[in-house]
Amino acid sequence: MEAGNPPSHPVDRLLSTSRANPLADIVESRSQAWLDRHRLVDGHPSGRRVRDSQMGKAVSRLYPDAGIDLLQLASDFITWLTAFDDLHVEAPEAGTAALAPRIAAFLRVLHSETTSAPGCPFESALAELSARMGDVLDAVAAARVVAALHDTFLGMLWETTVRHRRISLTEYETMRPYTIFGHVAISFIAPCAGLDLPPAAYESAPIRQLNSGFALWFGFANDLRTFRHEQQLGISTVSLPTVIAQERGCSLDDALAEASRRCARELDAVRRLVTELSASSAAHLPPYAAALATAYSGTEQVYRTFTQRYGSEDGS
Repeated sequence: MEAGNPPSHPVDRLLSTSRANPLADIVESRSQAWLDRHRLVDGHPSGRRVRDSQMGKAVSRLYPDAGIDLLQLASDFITWLTAFDDLHVEAPEAGTAALAPRIAAFLRVLHSETTSAPGCPFESALAELSARMGDVLDAVAAARVVAALHDTFLGMLWETTVRHRRISLTEYETMRPYTIFGHVAISFIAPCAGLDLPPAAYESAPIRQLNSGFALWFGFANDLRTFRHEQQLGISTVSLPTVIAQERGCSLDDALAEASRRCARELDAVRRLVTELSASSAAHLPPYAAALATAYSGTEQVYRTFTQRYGSEDGS
């Protein structure tokens, strides 16, 4: 689609409109200061990459209508996850034996009344986030964030098992939405859009399918965007192209082409679900579809804009 020619179909317009939250610069500055206050990346070689990720600005694209407290909470959560993933999950020496006790400590923080965890910057930061979450989100929304964190922690543990074994494409597709924090980002969509969905709505087939499809596309799109860039930086990770190349015995170029086709199919599936939900007679479905479409458009803009972390279109 050429620039200057607005899409004619309502769903195309919905999926191509990206807005930045006007609070983006404030939230980004506060998230950087929050990193410093908790000393999450001090002295670590990957610290610069975490800072350059600018997650405050990135998150503002997903939730353009969120107020300051909620947007800051989402930004700091994603910043916390990004820092821990970069420093302690993707590190070459990372392993299940070292990671499992850290995850156990995080679960203790999430499910206790403690508001501080002295001795460990990441535990202390998570304790603060948990306390803030109780102030900003209602019980249902907070429980959804915690459940998404549980899945993400499982994804982190799984990620440490795949570096020295072959995995199937089916296994990778199952786990990728959890290693990309997709469901954590999704758990903030409704509250950041000001939607008060009934608890049962989240378990309904349409919303579950839409969330799952978006999370899988989120992971595939990240793989495609970062693959060449991470190769140039010497970062070795398991991704959709490498799994396809292993399973099919093809070149990386052919695997990238197949990965691109799979990503496009997942996006088509998301578009179809947005279309269906936008026309639903159920009162809560059209606004949720619109909010997720906004998050999708924001994600696309993040990948195109924040090239210090994700690389440019040509991988540079």
